Order: sequence, then structure tokens, then C-alpha cells
Amino acid sequence: MTKRDGWMRVSLEMGAGLFVVIASAALFNLGGWSGTWFRLEAAEAAGVTPPYDLSVTKVADPSPEVIAGAVLTYTVKVSNAVTSTIPTDYIKLTDVLDPGAAGGLLRSLTAPAGWDCGEQGNGGGVVEFGCSNPDGLAVGEMDTFTLVLSIPPSVANNTVITNTATVMPGTCPMYEPCDLDPSNDSAVVTTTVKTQADLVFDKTAEPQGPIFQGTPLTYTLMVTNNGPSDAQDVKISDIIPNGAGFVFHTVSSGGTCVTPAPGASGPVVCTWPGPTPPGGMHSVVIVVQACKEAPCGELTNVGSSSSSTSDPNGSNDSETVETQVVPVPAPVLSPLGVLFAVLILFGLGGWALHRRRPVQN
Repeated sequence: MTKRDGWMRVSLEMGAGLFVVIASAALFNLGGWSGTWFRLEAAEAAGVTPPYDLSVTKVADPSPEVIAGAVLTYTVKVSNAVTSTIPTDYIKLTDVLDPGAAGGLLRSLTAPAGWDCGEQGNGGGVVEFGCSNPDGLAVGEMDTFTLVLSIPPSVANNTVITNTATVMPGTCPMYEPCDLDPSNDSAVVTTTVKTQADLVFDKTAEPQGPIFQGTPLTYTLMVTNNGPSDAQDVKISDIIPNGAGFVFHTVSSGGTCVTPAPGASGPVVCTWPGPTPPGGMHSVVIVVQACKEAPCGELTNVGSSSSSTSDPNGSNDSETVETQVVPVPAPVLSPLGVLFAVLILFGLGGWALHRRRPVQN
């Protein structure tokens, strides 16, 4: 009795014939041998070699990282190096990723002519495709499959996607093994998901200026997530400059703000917890009073946006607005007003002289 690849081979020679029994060590664990079932196979002629040499290769694009919200493409190649044809070929593709991410994937599979493909299952984060070709592969033939995954924007940063492609013959002869080189029957590719969110910040002031000292000034601040990934915990920050006094603010749904005391200057910080999907927008309106206490000449207000997600373009994350502030002018009378003023003065002067004239008895 000899040991070969985890199998026990029992050879019984009876006369001139050769009888081979191959048994699987079932329900036993002897010296590292293990198995789940027991099988006897006969009719193996001496010197017979496996008839198949299937192989599979797999690459991912992009690699080794993909951005959440982008497309990940797998290219799988299946080839045969030994027999002229294989009765039935079967390739199984298994995509393993975060269960929450798997539910939102858009998937497409392109296969060569002669192959019938379909999704075999999608549960627990495992997506499985199966393809079969009843006509088999000729010697030296190579067939190429393309599997496209649309990675949802909500996939968490550093999620690892593991994709395994396995090729095997659909039918197996009455001897083992079926494939000359089983080591090239599977290919595994791992890809790490990274998140990026391009925040675009915009800020306006009304009135645009110049404005008079003490005039209310309204700042409108807005941030938009241009994707491709969700932006986590988006924040808008604004600095009310010295000389301007905070009056009140309004914030869009889901946001909370920390502000200075009424009449004071300082930072206004508004936060929207959780994810903001691509295309999502947040805003805050801040009203201040311009230079109420003393002339200031110009108000320079700086606003910005940020999130905990990496931003590939920081040049559009902030904006500065400058507003000219001028003193309130002294009242100016028109010519008609001056005439009225002179007449009034003369009238008052004549009345005063009349009151001061001595009274004669």
C-alpha cells in the first residue's frame, strides 16, 4: 500500500490483469490524511495519464486599488493545453466583497461564443457567476471573459474585494486526477477600495457692496459633493471678521452649527454627520451687521468646506468674499430745501426781534 496525494491506493494483482482500488480516507484523520467520502475506482490501465490540462488567469483593472463609485473590470482567460477537445468545460467566477457593498453592484459579464453564462448566486456578500461550454476547447485555444463591477459610492474605505476564478471540466473520467496540473486551475485577485470625494465650495454676499456702515450683510455658503465616493461628515466653516457682528443663521436639513454670541465675531462651524452621496448639497445662511460700532473700510470673510473623506482637489474647497463698507453720509439739502431753511431762519429771527422789542405804555 502506498500514499499518493491524500489517497490510499490498494493494488491487487490477479493473474495477468491489474486491478486498482483507490480509496478516500473518509471520516478519518490519519497522519494528516483527511476526506469526506470513500470511493473505489477500477479499470485504470497502466500508464494512463490525465487527458486535460486546463488553466485560468485573471487580472483586475485598475489594480491594486479602485475608487468607490468607479468601475472595476476583471479579465479572465481560460485555455487548454492537452486534448483536442473537452466534452464539457465549466468556469466559475466568485466575487467576494463586503455584504453591504455587494447588494448595490451593477454587474455585466461578456463571454466568448459557445459559452452559456449566468449568475449562480448572490448571498452573504458572495456573488457567483457560472459559465459552461458543451463543445469544449481545442488544444491551444484560449477564451477570454470580461466581468465588470460598478463599485457603489457607499463602499467603506479599505474594503478588500477578493475575486476567484476557477476552471474545471464538466465531466470526469473514471480515474483521478482529471487535470494534468491542478495548480493552474484557479486564479485569485484582490483589490482594495479607496474613497475620494471632491467637495466644491461656493460663497456669495448680499448686498455685494459697497454698503453703509451698520447695514445687515447676508452670506450664503454652499458645498456640493462631486464624488465619486460618499463624503463622510461634511463640514462648512466661516470666520466672521472683526468689526462685523453675528446676527443669526439658518442651516439646511441635517446640519448643526456652532456660532459666536449675537453681536460678536468669530467662527461659524456647521456639520452634517454621516455620508453625503455624490451630487448631495448642504448650505448655511449667515447674517451679520457690518461695522456697527466703528468704521472698518472693508470686511474680508473666508469660508471653506471639508470632510473626513480624502479630497482629490483641494483648490475648490474655500472662497473669500470682500465687501467695501463706507460711512453713513451726512444729510444733504436740495436747493429748494435750502430756500425753505433760509425762510424758516428769517421767520424765526423776525419773531425773536419782535419778542425783544420794548413794550410802550
